[in-house]
Formats: sequence, C-alpha cells, structure tokens
Amino acid sequence: MNTQEHAAPSMSMTPYQAQTMETSAAASSAMAVATVQARFVMALQRPRDLETVRVKLKHECKRPAFAEVALWSRPVGSEKNPQTGEWEEVWKDGLSIRFMEAAARLMGNILTETPAIYDDERMRKVRVSVTDLETNVTHSKDVTVPKTEERRRPLKGAKPLAVRENSYGDTVYLYPASDDKTSVKESAIVSKTLRVLLGRIVPGDILDQCFQELLAARSAQVQANPDEARQKIADAFFAELKVSPAELAEYLGHPLEQIVPKEIEKLRAIYVACRDGELVWADLLEDRRASRAPVAEGATKGESPIAAKVRAATEKAKPAATPAPSAE
Repeated sequence: MNTQEHAAPSMSMTPYQAQTMETSAAASSAMAVATVQARFVMALQRPRDLETVRVKLKHECKRPAFAEVALWSRPVGSEKNPQTGEWEEVWKDGLSIRFMEAAARLMGNILTETPAIYDDERMRKVRVSVTDLETNVTHSKDVTVPKTEERRRPLKGAKPLAVRENSYGDTVYLYPASDDKTSVKESAIVSKTLRVLLGRIVPGDILDQCFQELLAARSAQVQANPDEARQKIADAFFAELKVSPAELAEYLGHPLEQIVPKEIEKLRAIYVACRDGELVWADLLEDRRASRAPVAEGATKGESPIAAKVRAATEKAKPAATPAPSAE
C-alpha cells in the first residue's frame, strides 16, 4: 500500500466495500437498540421488591469481611474544640464503591455504562452513566482522565510536555503516563463517579440504615479482638499500599502496640479510601507532619499551615466595620 492509499483509504474503496461498511454500521446500531429494548422489557417483567432489597443489603452489612471494605473516611476540614481551644481534624465517613456495587447487584435492573467519548495524548474523557431500567431515570457525568504525570526530576532522553512551578516553589515536569498508570487513574475516577451516581438510584433510607449497620459491625469486630484487628490493618496497608508499620505509627503519633479500637476503625476506613483512590496516603502523612510542626505566625496550636492561611485570608477579606452614625 502506498502513502496516498494509507492516508486516504476511503478514496480507494470500492462500492461493494462502502456498502458493506454501511450495512455493518446499520447492523451494529440495530443490535444496540434491540439490546437496550430487551433490558427494559426484562426489567418490567421482573420488578424489584425494595423491602427484599433492604433486608438482604442489611444482612450483607453484618458480614465482618464486607464491613471492612464498605466504609471509607477522609478529612473534610478542621474545627476548634470549645473545651481545649485547639483545632481538630473533622473526618467524614461514607459508603465505598464496594458497598454500591453490592447495592446495585441486589437492586437489580440497573445499567451502568462507561464509554470513552474523547481521547488524545494528554487526556481521555469518559461518560459515566447509571440508568434505572424500571423508572427510566438516568444520571450521567463526563469525567476527564489525565494521561500525564508530574515528576520533580527530568527524565533522561525524554522531552517534557510542560514545565511549571508548584505551590512550594519547586519545578515539576509533565510527562506522558504509561498505559498502566492511565488505566489505574481511569479506574479510580470512574469508580468514584459510579459511587456517587449509584447513590442517587438506591433509596436514601436504605443507605442510612446500612450505614449505621456497617458502623456497628465494624466497631463490634474491632472490640472483639483488637490485636487481630491491628495486625490485619497493618498487613493490609503494607500489602496493598506499601505503607510500613513505622509510617502508621508516625501518623498516629505513637507505636502501633498502643493503638486503641477507635484508631483501628479510623485506619481501616482510611485504607479503603486510599485503595479506592479517594485519598493519597503520602498527602495524609505530609499534612500530619505539617500539623505537628512548630506553630506558624498567626496560626493556632493544632491548626495546619494550610488551614491557617485560609483563615487569615478570610479574615483579611472581611470588610472593615463602619462606625455607627452619631446621634445628633
């Protein structure tokens, strides 16, 4: 095949080949329409029973192994303790993608789709959609998956796509990411989006009941055998996230042997969040180190440097109080 034929194969296509391509495209389109129609028909013939879903899902939440992976936790800010006057981290617990996958399986008649709608050398756009086939309610969101990675040191023999200075004043270099790293990023982003969209399909009262059931199951398991729970969470961090027991001890501020059940529950939720891509362990450890650093000028004890900057900027932006008009 010469260069001209390779650049424009459609110009050398015979009428028979063109007709074959059109027929194939029409057949694929008809098959897709028939598949969607069949799914809706089957959903109407086998409607779900929400009470059965609620009972089965709550029973699932009582399983210790499921309770370990069904909750995640992440910091959402800090607030001042009125008793001690110090700033403390505020954490939020939530239902993980593993729980939402189990909920979708028990709900039934739910269609999830994640087609790629755009792709180039720097990013990939994926349309994540969740459809309730019984009510024909669809929730969708387009997400962007970066196909690049930043490095603090230049790669030998590779030209960076861009060079910039980060918030710490360091020079970072942007390079194309490998297919494996891009796939990991895509899986994490799509999973988080599916978790949110599935949460709009499953009834809220069922989610609330399951959340309380999971909290109780997780706490009971830790209280029953704290030593075993401590060893399991340390093994999980090292096996999946390559986080050593020494780093866990540094994060907690004391040896692992002194860990209490409440801290075990928190670490388990953090592990789930890091594994599912909700959090990055290195960022958590860095924030903890910063919060234990000497108090910066204008900051409060226990308040992280970032929180201090935000608070200072907010106070600076407040309008100055205008004097009250004098009474004549």
